[in-house]
Amino acid sequence: MKKVALLVLVILCSAAKASFATPSAPVLSVATTGINVSVSWTAVPGATGYQLSYAPYPYTGPETIESIDMGTQTSVSADLWSGAAYYVAVQAYDHEGSSGYSDVEAFSITGTHCCPVVCQLKYCNLLL
Repeated sequence: MKKVALLVLVILCSAAKASFATPSAPVLSVATTGINVSVSWTAVPGATGYQLSYAPYPYTGPETIESIDMGTQTSVSADLWSGAAYYVAVQAYDHEGSSGYSDVEAFSITGTHCCPVVCQLKYCNLLL
């Protein structure tokens, strides 16, 4: 009888743990064309949103990391300036918490055109 009770307890604990799992990490893709960078990631089943994080390349410390709540969007495109270089990563989240980070990708802009003056981000013009 004790073995059956222990087995039931293990099954219940496993089921409870599975129901409180955070989302898996999205898969990130980055592409640049001229001064444009496009960042996209895979949709994660059960995720209610995504947090995009970025920092200058080369990395100069944790105080330079910025994050944007992307809501349910799974892509973003921005016109930057020649010489702009950043690391980007994304996390999925739901009511239980956040996933780990996707792979961290680095990119640099080698185009020669200037970007518009309007900025929605601290370091670039994000076209949401």
